[in-house]
Amino acid sequence: MNRERMNLIRILKGSIGEQGTKALTGYVSLTLKENNESMYNTHFKNLTTKEDLANFRGTMKTEFADFRSEMRTGFADFRSEMKTDFANFRSEIKTELNNFRSEMKTDLNDVRSEVKSDFSRLELGMAKMRGELEVKISDTRSDIVRWMFAGFVTLLLLILGLYFKK
Repeated sequence: MNRERMNLIRILKGSIGEQGTKALTGYVSLTLKENNESMYNTHFKNLTTKEDLANFRGTMKTEFADFRSEMRTGFADFRSEMKTDFANFRSEIKTELNNFRSEMKTDLNDVRSEVKSDFSRLELGMAKMRGELEVKISDTRSDIVRWMFAGFVTLLLLILGLYFKK
């Protein structure tokens, strides 16, 4: 025992006597033993052994392997669902595009027929106007010839009248 303990025992013997000191030291040593056992039980029982670690490692391996296989099947299912969804989407897009193309073809054919009918009406209108212009031009030509003849005759009579008047 060290010096401080000896001093403590002397003080206790002087104040409570030898029997009280023995009882107190017995009580303290008993509580220390109980505390040590409880600490051992709580702390050292929780320590794992190599066998526990090996068992834990084996269970973790199997759990990870199960998890990996579940993930593989999940991803495979997801891939197959996505493939079918994309295939359905592609077929829908193709049908929509084909419908759009056919609508555009019919609309373009309708526009072409309208433009052709408008051009044919325009050609008929232009031919009618050409005929009317030709008639007006020929009328104007005959009027010009008539007026030129009348002007020529008037001018000739005027020149003759001036020639004979002298």
